[in-house]
Amino acid sequence: SSGINAEYGASLDEEISSLSVGIKKKEKQCVDIDLEIKKLENKVGRFHKEQKDASAAVTHMEKQYQWISAEKQFFGKSGTDYDFNATNPEKTAKRLQQLTEEQEKLSKTINKKVMGMFEKAEQEYTDLMAKKDIITQDKEKIEAVIAELDQKKTEALEKTWVKVNDDFGSIFSTLLPGTSAKLSPPEGFGVMDGLEVR
Repeated sequence: SSGINAEYGASLDEEISSLSVGIKKKEKQCVDIDLEIKKLENKVGRFHKEQKDASAAVTHMEKQYQWISAEKQFFGKSGTDYDFNATNPEKTAKRLQQLTEEQEKLSKTINKKVMGMFEKAEQEYTDLMAKKDIITQDKEKIEAVIAELDQKKTEALEKTWVKVNDDFGSIFSTLLPGTSAKLSPPEGFGVMDGLEVR
C-alpha cells in the first residue's frame, strides 16, 4: 500500500513538474506577446506623432502663406485654378512661351503699367505652380506614410492574434483536457473589428 502511494505520489510530482514547465513556457510566451504589443503601440505612437507633425506643417504653411487659408476650399475642385486633374502643365508652359514671345515683340509699344501687370501675373503663375507641386508632393508623402503605417498595424495585429490564439488554445486545453477554445472575430468581421471566445 505504501509502495502504491509512493508510486502515485511520484507520478503526481512528475505531472506537477511537467505542468510547471508548461506554465513557465506559457509565461514566457505571454512576455513575448507583451513585447510584440509594446512594439505595436510604439509604431502606433510614431504614426500619431507623424500625423501631428504633418498637421503642424500644414498650419505653419497656412500662417506663412496667407493665400492658402483663403483658397484651400478650392483645392482639387473642378472648374477652379486648383483643379489639378484638369491642369495640363505642358500646355500651360507652351502658352507661357507664346505669351513671352508676343510680349517681347510688343515690348516697345506696351506701357510700363501693363508690363508690370504681365510680370505680376507671370510671377503669380510660377508661384502657384510651385505651391501646387509642394502640396501634391506633401499629400502623396502623407498618404503613403498613412497607408504604410495602416498596413504595418494590420500585419502586427494579425501576427499577434495568431500567436495569442495558439497560446490561448494550448493553455485552455492544458487546463481543461479534452476541450478547446479559440479567439475569432465575430462572423462577417475581421481581426481589426474585435475578437470573441469560441
